[in-house]
Amino acid sequence: MAESEGFEPPEPFGSTVFKTAAFDHSANSPQDTTKYSKSYIFTKTQYHANVYKINHGAYIMNNSNTSVREQARTIETNKVLKNTYILLSMTLLFSASAAFISYAMNVPYINPFITLGLYFLTLWLTTKNRNNVSGIFWVFCLTGVLGFTLGPILNLYINNLSNGSEIVAISLLMTGSIFLTLSAYVNYTKKDFSFMGGFLASGIILAFVASIILLIASMMGYSQFTFLSLGISGLFAMLMCGLILFQTSAIIHGGERNYVMATVTLYISLYNLFVSLLHILGAFMGNRD
Repeated sequence: MAESEGFEPPEPFGSTVFKTAAFDHSANSPQDTTKYSKSYIFTKTQYHANVYKINHGAYIMNNSNTSVREQARTIETNKVLKNTYILLSMTLLFSASAAFISYAMNVPYINPFITLGLYFLTLWLTTKNRNNVSGIFWVFCLTGVLGFTLGPILNLYINNLSNGSEIVAISLLMTGSIFLTLSAYVNYTKKDFSFMGGFLASGIILAFVASIILLIASMMGYSQFTFLSLGISGLFAMLMCGLILFQTSAIIHGGERNYVMATVTLYISLYNLFVSLLHILGAFMGNRD
């Protein structure tokens, strides 16, 4: 009867429920799985793309900050270097004027210990006031004192040697050429000479102490140390060349931010280099006819 009436008996064990339960561990049809996998791959790719964008943006921002810092550092370095060379040029002119005045006045040879005393006094005052305007005033005082004491030395060579004027001119030309060459080399190569600091400090102290001992010996009448004196002058000349390299490198690489002290260091280097060359050339080229 059931068949005649078109009645379909229920499927045993509830087949629909069974089928659903049978495939429940995949929870999707094969078509749904493919969609899910594609969605998962797309989501993962998008995640990596976003991470890349974030990292790339951070990298660009970091490079931008580094570039800004480098530009600021370059501007500051160029400013210190420019101010140093301007002040150095002015002090050299002032020192040369003081030397010419003392030379023209025929000022007698000044006791070296008086010169050293005035030098260390003005150096201390310059260092103390290096961060204010008065520091520039003391720089001119220092260079003026040394320039004035240089006049009697020039008189000594020009008046006692027949070619004294030529020796002074050659020493001056060599000093300027050495300074320009060494400065241009450091500015062009950007090489860091900070490693020379300890060697230069030790060498300068040694040469200074040796020159003081020889000075005292000569004042006591011992004048047989001519070659030793020339050796000390040669050592001073080499040390001053190294000091020019060191100081210029310190300005370029940020080790020296005070143009007043940079000027003092370069001026002292030029002064000692000139006096040392004058002594060496006068000994080997001087004519006492």
